[in-house]
Amino acid sequence: MKKKGGYGVVYQDVMRNCSISPEAKAIYAYLSSMAGSGDSCYPSVETMQKELCMSKNRLMKHMGQLIDSGVVEKLREKSGNIYGHNVYRVTHETEVTNELKCNFRAVENEAVEARSVQIRAVEARPVENEATNNNNIKNNNINNNINKGKPHKSVKTYFPEDKILNQAFVDYVEMRRQLKKPMTDRAVELAIKKLQELAAIPFSDSIDSGLAVRILNQSILNSWQGLFPLKDYQNKNGGDMVGNENQSGGQAADFYKRLMGDGNGN
Repeated sequence: MKKKGGYGVVYQDVMRNCSISPEAKAIYAYLSSMAGSGDSCYPSVETMQKELCMSKNRLMKHMGQLIDSGVVEKLREKSGNIYGHNVYRVTHETEVTNELKCNFRAVENEAVEARSVQIRAVEARPVENEATNNNNIKNNNINNNINKGKPHKSVKTYFPEDKILNQAFVDYVEMRRQLKKPMTDRAVELAIKKLQELAAIPFSDSIDSGLAVRILNQSILNSWQGLFPLKDYQNKNGGDMVGNENQSGGQAADFYKRLMGDGNGN
């Protein structure tokens, strides 16, 4: 009998992850089959309810688990001021298990002061070789031959205006590489966008670089593949610390100021 319909790919890392519920795995497999050879699909909630035989609450609960763990990204298309349907992007990525944490150095999750970096020109000076005996000259020649031709390892620049933030992001990319989950150029672009959203200063186009560094350090410390809000930035009810839609601009700004301190340690 001829088989009908498309097909998708599911990853063992997700299907064998005991922290993901069976219902969430079913939704993951469903979205993967709908995405086919790509990574995105846009079935409606009603369609998923009917074809997965789940109630809306049950579907939303386990879909939220996939989104929180980074396996699925939920986007919403917008045309002008009108929102369209939801688009689900399957990343096939999950948080790394605790057994892998020992392979990486611990990074302290502490506040980092944002500071400007001044670049100064350095004058190149010739080095005078002191008189040495024959044995030392021979050793120097050997060392020179060993070092000759070694490529200089340059550090990639993601945040040219902030050296500390740039190094933290470089460490995060290196951690992903050691996990054998290297980041593509597109993945780097999405990670930077995600970091900018998480560390955005309310009512400003700037980001809190100290908060951004702590978010990166949190993912490195826990060997997480994704970037997530700091746990201590969530209130007791699990709400957003920036403010809700009913707060005025002044209230949200004052709340953020009290959260971050007045700059004098208070």
